[in-house]
Amino acid sequence: VSDTKVSALKQIYQLYNNESINQNLSGSRTGQWYNGFLVALRRGIVPVWYNSTTKKMSLAAIGRILYDKSLDILMDKKMPCVDRKHLCKACSLFGMVGSKEAAGSHIRVSDAKKIEGNQIDPSPILRELASPKISYIPFYTHNENGKNTWDYDSNGTSLLGRKYYWHYNKKDSWKVKVLPGDEKKGKTERNATMELMDIGTQFDFDIYYDKITDEQLEELIWILTLGQNYQDSNLCHKLGHGKPIGLGSIKIVINKNICRTLDTEKGVIVSENSVANSVSFPKSLGNIKNEPIKSLLSVLDFNIVKGEVVSYPFIENAKANDNETAPHRWFQKNWDVKKGQDQEWRKIESAIAEPFFAYSSELDEKVLIERDQNEKEEVAGQHAIVIGYNKKKTSIKVEFIGSKKSIFIVRNNIHIPNIGEKPLDETLPLNTKIEIKYGGEKTIDGAVREIWTCESIITNEK
Repeated sequence: VSDTKVSALKQIYQLYNNESINQNLSGSRTGQWYNGFLVALRRGIVPVWYNSTTKKMSLAAIGRILYDKSLDILMDKKMPCVDRKHLCKACSLFGMVGSKEAAGSHIRVSDAKKIEGNQIDPSPILRELASPKISYIPFYTHNENGKNTWDYDSNGTSLLGRKYYWHYNKKDSWKVKVLPGDEKKGKTERNATMELMDIGTQFDFDIYYDKITDEQLEELIWILTLGQNYQDSNLCHKLGHGKPIGLGSIKIVINKNICRTLDTEKGVIVSENSVANSVSFPKSLGNIKNEPIKSLLSVLDFNIVKGEVVSYPFIENAKANDNETAPHRWFQKNWDVKKGQDQEWRKIESAIAEPFFAYSSELDEKVLIERDQNEKEEVAGQHAIVIGYNKKKTSIKVEFIGSKKSIFIVRNNIHIPNIGEKPLDETLPLNTKIEIKYGGEKTIDGAVREIWTCESIITNEK
């Protein structure tokens, strides 16, 4: 193993052993085994999980993997500026801080004061939120080589861009669903209680600018208003906590623009101008028909997904089981697609391509559910061999031929003529070859079980 790979494992160990990252480490036995990594390293033998395809190692079966390419390398030109002499439009207006140089901001924003509206009372418990899971590669990267599967180190891999959230106004979309009498169950360590302002609340604030050009002022006005300087505009920003669950949709309207100019002879000259309802797109920002601008205006359109289901990906038509319907099951199923030869990952790019619609995860999940059903239908009529019985000899245990999978089949599901009521070890002795068929799923004693039937005995197999 190369020194580079060992160094990568050491960095992963540092992440696991960092209390600010691994909250289970302090005061818990969970993180104690990490100390054994250094002991094993000194002895020259370290147990690891190794992927023979990607040639990468980890300290756990489902654990962190350290890639050769850092996020800084993948960010490339999207990185913040570091040189005062070469600033992008954003850094020249809002400032930047580099390792050696810094540039001050020409913009200052005051606190926002409420002028109209009410607080939602009592303060609600929000639905659970989590940090982005950048290890889920299909959502955060693109591969220009057209590969079905890839990782951060693959040639042609790049980051998709900045993350935005759809506007949607489904009533109480942010609330935790709590049944009457179970209010205490709604609050967990993973969700938050927030003070929320009701729909229609208005705030007033000031933005101060200093020593900017006419071009920068024109750009700033358009960025704030998105070209529509009125309250009923459908183009809105997202601000604050809870953006994924429908919170934070705001519309900024500029009431007036006051400009103070210092003249050496006349002193301070104050001019006050109103801003038109329709603000032209600045030529200095390029063409409004360019794909990045079109994508931005679409995702900021308050009505673009009206009537659509906006949520984390979910399992549709799944079993009535909390774990089966949990969002992580969708991600696991989509990840498993890479095992197929003619399948592709569900990628986020299709969600922001024309026409612009919300990520319709329930439609994608239908495809995956149908694929699972087809796989089970393919094993219908498969051959198996009798390998045992229950104590009362009323069920047979069979093993799929060519597989280690074994199942039990009860007497009622054995469709063989003249089976009678005799003990099954007499009518179906050990090593009897039979044909079995998949019959769907059924809830038995609260658990979902696969139903298989025995169709016939195989006597003359060629």
